[in-house]
Amino acid sequence: MTSSGLPSDLRARLSAILETEGLEADRILLFNPRKPQVTVKARSWSGVNCLLKLTSEDSDALGQERAFYRMEEASGPHVPEVYSIGPNYVVLRYYRGRTLRECLANASPAQAKALCTTLMRTLHDLYELDSLYVDSDARCMIQTRYARLLCSGQEGSRRSRVTDGFFRIVAGFSEPLVGRLLPDTTGTMQVIHGDLHPNNVLVCADGRMKIIDWENWTRGSALVDLLYLLPVLDKKISLRRSFPDEPLLTSLPSAAYAVMRWAASSNSRF
Repeated sequence: MTSSGLPSDLRARLSAILETEGLEADRILLFNPRKPQVTVKARSWSGVNCLLKLTSEDSDALGQERAFYRMEEASGPHVPEVYSIGPNYVVLRYYRGRTLRECLANASPAQAKALCTTLMRTLHDLYELDSLYVDSDARCMIQTRYARLLCSGQEGSRRSRVTDGFFRIVAGFSEPLVGRLLPDTTGTMQVIHGDLHPNNVLVCADGRMKIIDWENWTRGSALVDLLYLLPVLDKKISLRRSFPDEPLLTSLPSAAYAVMRWAASSNSRF
């Protein structure tokens, strides 16, 4: 897609920001007309590759993500480096690589285990495992993600409308039951991603991993992120068999993990 395919106001705004930031557009990577938001690969006048994320002036779709990149927690090694933040836009470092989902799609068992080993190290750097907890907010978020795994992301799948309708009915009845598998525990709030799945984990060309797209971040229990991401990976590799002593896995409630794993098994998006 070229900039000529963008709405005129967004196209004009893109041109103005490119000039302000001293960037030259390479190509448009993504355009979401609902927000509306455009993601552009660009190059600085000094030759540095950048990623520009921009919304229209009357949209606050990037507000949450811009707020995240202003925080101290955004300076970690597994978060994209931020170059500039402006009204309704952010400029990040561009990393060459593929998503974790793409890497796992055709990976051998040995390659899948190596990727998951790197992921475990990344998650250990992001979260304090001794602070995992469950409260009403965490329980609600986990229940929502359970239903999302059952009902969303069916593009290109073989599920018929009848089958998809069945899963929606199952989700409606069983979503409240998920909460019963998660009794209240105490812990400390942390910054969590809020939408952590394999498409939001970037495997860079040098093998490092970056967690991308922080537009849904919040402060809460890291259990929300872990119970959304890790059961999905079990579709490719049995994590508990491959990493029997991994604290990331042993610290998760077994019954809730099993239910999330079942829900993830039906999802083609991840």
